[in-house]
Amino acid sequence: MATKKQAGYDFDKYVEEAEVEDFVITLKDGDDIHITNPGYDRLERYAQGVRSGDLELVFGSLCGDAFLAVKAALAKKKAGQKAIPAIMEDILDHFEMYDEIELVGPGGGVVTEKRPTKIRALIGLGYRPKGE
Repeated sequence: MATKKQAGYDFDKYVEEAEVEDFVITLKDGDDIHITNPGYDRLERYAQGVRSGDLELVFGSLCGDAFLAVKAALAKKKAGQKAIPAIMEDILDHFEMYDEIELVGPGGGVVTEKRPTKIRALIGLGYRPKGE
């Protein structure tokens, strides 16, 4: 019995569809810090950092080659501790690394959100993740 040959999948199409513009942090001195789209190695290190709770590994893997420049900019401005998670959240959002969460409101309406700060704010207003 003859079997139908499955068509191959175009690897270049996957690569092309994954292309994303750099995440750019603009500094007041006119320099920009460009953070490139994380590839496999950076995503693997990111996951390791999340599992181990290693902030430097998480942040460093998100920033890639720009990590030292971002750290230097943070140090130069004496940025407070809230700056790091804010930058990380923006990077994760820019590269579409968040899953959307459906939240049910106190009145029963449903809202979809992906940014952790917005999800926490909604939970503070009485929303809860759908299914809980």
